[in-house]
Amino acid sequence: MSDDDLSATEVVRRLAPLVRFVDTLTEFARNPRRFIFGFISTYLVATALGFGEYLVSSILLVFDTVAGYFRGSAILLVTSLQTVTTPILGAGRVFTNAVATTVMAAGPLGPPIGAALTALLLYATYRLLIAVIGELPLGSSLVDLLGLR
Repeated sequence: MSDDDLSATEVVRRLAPLVRFVDTLTEFARNPRRFIFGFISTYLVATALGFGEYLVSSILLVFDTVAGYFRGSAILLVTSLQTVTTPILGAGRVFTNAVATTVMAAGPLGPPIGAALTALLLYATYRLLIAVIGELPLGSSLVDLLGLR
């Protein structure tokens, strides 16, 4: 046996890539109109879907840009509000600790004293809120309309 002789397995292995080509030619030979229509319709559908994907991606890019601006604005807003709210919350924490210390030291009278101090805190917060709303534009009219003064 020489090197030029090929085994059946080797022949099949070398001819295997041609199977797809022969299948395509066979399909074309059986029904050329269906083959060409299938080829063109596949191209048209792929083009339409590609264009739709482009449109959707463009719209999503716009929304992502707007959302990015909102994200940046939210970070700036939170940072600026923290400079105002941190001292207020700190004062509330100091008041709460003072009330807790007083209630614990009062013994059996602790619950009524705690209720009274909580009522005073709520009333002071209410009056402060009404005063702040009254300083806003149209806030004074709203406070008078609702009879909150």
